[in-house]
Amino acid sequence: ESPVFWLSRRSCVFFSLFIMSLVYVLFILLASSFYTVRSRNHIFNHSQIEQVASFQSNLTFGQLVWLRLSNFIAMVCTLGFAMPWAHVRTARLYAQATQVSILEGADKVLVDASGSASAVGDEVADIFDVDIALG
Repeated sequence: ESPVFWLSRRSCVFFSLFIMSLVYVLFILLASSFYTVRSRNHIFNHSQIEQVASFQSNLTFGQLVWLRLSNFIAMVCTLGFAMPWAHVRTARLYAQATQVSILEGADKVLVDASGSASAVGDEVADIFDVDIALG
């Protein structure tokens, strides 16, 4: 006898497979979100370009889980047409959770780069200089 009397035995099997698949997807969503948040925050919070910039990330587990869950639901309901919208939402969340602090040495890098840019520009202009003669 089936525990649910209004469902046939075959329906119970499909229903339990559906529930198991849903639990599997939810587990993967939670595990990957946890890993992404922990690794991203650690890498950004411990990264620095010497005397130029330092980085900080304050992404939370709840924010990323909600974003991924709502993106997944939107993708399923729209048959994938929400993909661009999901990418924009993801990029926006990552941008809002990231801070870049410019340090004192950034001015020196800009001054050094501006002096050599004109010489490189002149050489590139010479390389791509092509004369086209009409007539």
